[in-house]
Amino acid sequence: KQIVASDELKVGVSSYLNGDTLMGGAPFFLPDFKLQFRPHEFTLVFGHSGHGKSQAVQNMVANLVIQGHKCFIASFEQPPAATFAQILVSLTGDPNISQKPHYDDAYDWLSTRIFMYKEMKRTCPKHLIQSCRQAHINDGIEFFVTDNVMTLNIDRSDNTAQAAAADHYRLFGSELPVHNILVAHPRKAGGDAVAKNGGYMQPPSLADINGAGEWGNMPNNALVVWRDMQKADQIAQMENDGRGEADIKAFWKTTLHSMEASSTEELRTEFPSKIHSISNPLAGQCDENCMVYVRVYIRLTLQSSI
Repeated sequence: KQIVASDELKVGVSSYLNGDTLMGGAPFFLPDFKLQFRPHEFTLVFGHSGHGKSQAVQNMVANLVIQGHKCFIASFEQPPAATFAQILVSLTGDPNISQKPHYDDAYDWLSTRIFMYKEMKRTCPKHLIQSCRQAHINDGIEFFVTDNVMTLNIDRSDNTAQAAAADHYRLFGSELPVHNILVAHPRKAGGDAVAKNGGYMQPPSLADINGAGEWGNMPNNALVVWRDMQKADQIAQMENDGRGEADIKAFWKTTLHSMEASSTEELRTEFPSKIHSISNPLAGQCDENCMVYVRVYIRLTLQSSI
C-alpha cells in the first residue's frame, strides 16, 4: 500500500521528462526575474519588518489572479479588508478606486479570485492547513499565502514545534498541486551590525530566520525583500535640494543593484516600491514612468531555486 502504482507513476515521470513540471507554473510579476511558481512547491518571502514583504506578496497575488489563478490569503498582520483593499489597488493601479464608478465591477471581479481567511488571532498551523485543503478541494484554489509564520500559534522558542508546523506545509504541498507562499521575519539585527552600515539595515540571509531552521531549509524559492533606506534618504535629500527629475532618475539608474550576483544560485533585481501589474484587465497598461522612479526602492534576491 505504500508503493506508488506503476500507471500512476508513469504519468508523473512523463511530465518531468517532457519538462511540463519543471517549465510550468505561474511567472513572477517582474518579467526579468526568472522565477516560476510551480505546483507542489513552496516560496519563502523573507525580510526585515517594514521593508516591503507584504507589499511584494500583494503584487505577486495581483499578478497571479490576472493570469487566472485563485489565491487564499491568511494574513495575521492586518484585517482581511485591509489586505484585500491593498491588492485591489495593486491590481487597478488606482489608490482612489473606491471613489470610481467601476469600483463595484473591480471588487466583484477580484472577490471571485481571492479568498480571505477570516481569523486574525494566532491560529494552529494544523487547523489552518485543513482550511487550505478544503479551499483547494472545494474552490480549486492553487496558491496559498500565510503572512506571517511567526504569528501562527506556535511557541517561538520551541524549535521542535516550529519544525512540525513547517512539515505540515511541506506535506500539504507534496500531496496536492498547490503552491505555498509563506512570509517570515529575521531575528532582530544587533545594534553593532546596523552601526557598521551607517545606521542602515542590510539584507538578511536565511541563516537569520526567526524560528526553526526548517522554515529556511524547506523552500524551493527564497525571496529576500530589502528596502534600500539609504537610497531613499539620498533621493529625498536631492528633492529637498531642488534637484530636477532628470537628475533623480539618473541617480536611480546609476545606483541600480545588478541582476548579476556572485553565486549562480542568486539573482537580484530592484523595482519601484509602488509597482503595479503590467498586464491588467481592469486598468490597462501601466504608465511606464512608474517603472522608472518612485520615492523608495526594493531589492529582491532569489537566494535559492531548486
